Amino acid sequence: MSFVPVLVTTAGRQVIVAGGGSQAEWKVHRLTRTNVAVTVISDAFQPSLDMWRNHPLVTIRHGTIEASDLAPSSLVFLADEARAQAEAIKTASEQKGAWINVVDQPAWCDFYSMAELRRGDLIVAVATSGKAPGLARDVRDLLEQLLGDHWAQTVDTRAKQRLISSSRTSEIR
Repeated sequence: MSFVPVLVTTAGRQVIVAGGGSQAEWKVHRLTRTNVAVTVISDAFQPSLDMWRNHPLVTIRHGTIEASDLAPSSLVFLADEARAQAEAIKTASEQKGAWINVVDQPAWCDFYSMAELRRGDLIVAVATSGKAPGLARDVRDLLEQLLGDHWAQTVDTRAKQRLISSSRTSEIR
């Protein structure tokens, strides 16, 4: 398979996490850090995931994910707890134009989550094409040691420099 690493805009995009266990909770945690609204659907929730019920970006719904839950360009994450639904949800996703990620099942995925490092607006993502996620996390951990928190300010400084440079270029034209 060949891949294109991209950042996906989540504004206005429906994001669903299917599952009620620790993998689903981790996905919810990662997604809400990016200010995306998440709907979590499961028959059962472990207590630590149920605590997200009062988070303003999270909707918790008891039940199973259905084709009617999907919309074009939805992002769907199936955690281990929802794996029994993978085949049906994959088929429905293809019909609706939604993208699906089944945790630890690369063959079922339209996209993979990458090990990410964030320093403000600096985002470094590491992937192994779904082959060795643990290795991607190890590489991310090495990069964390190299890229300190000051990089967030560096991005802001470079953005200001870019604006100044762009305005000077337009003045010359």
